[in-house]
Amino acid sequence: MSHNLTQHLLRAFWLAPTFMFPLLIVMPSHYALAKSGGCSRFGIDGLTCITVEGSELRVTSVKGSFTKLTGLCNWRYDIVYTDTNGNDYRTVRGSTNSGCKAEDSFSITYTPYQIFREGRVCARLYESGSYVDAACVSLFTSSNNPVSPL
Repeated sequence: MSHNLTQHLLRAFWLAPTFMFPLLIVMPSHYALAKSGGCSRFGIDGLTCITVEGSELRVTSVKGSFTKLTGLCNWRYDIVYTDTNGNDYRTVRGSTNSGCKAEDSFSITYTPYQIFREGRVCARLYESGSYVDAACVSLFTSSNNPVSPL
């Protein structure tokens, strides 16, 4: 979606009747990454989540969390950036947190100008060195928007 089209849609939003509000508010959220997130279930009682903030391929922060009723011991998160071919090109390895917890979170802040490739950023959760689960968010430029316009 072009920048001019977005401006026209936003102008239309101000002029549109209230019944069109939900339709027009959805489109800009697909236009570029501002704050996006997702969760993934693992096992019977596990949930891992990621939230990425930034603009298109500029990532400013990555936050994540897990919840597991039975707990995880000696856990760590790795933040992995993958290109569109599925190749990992950058990994930020987290530190191992000793002990067992039913829930915890992490946060990484980048400089505002940290630019990554199109693909995905994933928070991979490990327990005692073994892979448990991952939650991911897609990174793309507005010209390669994977969501088709309405």
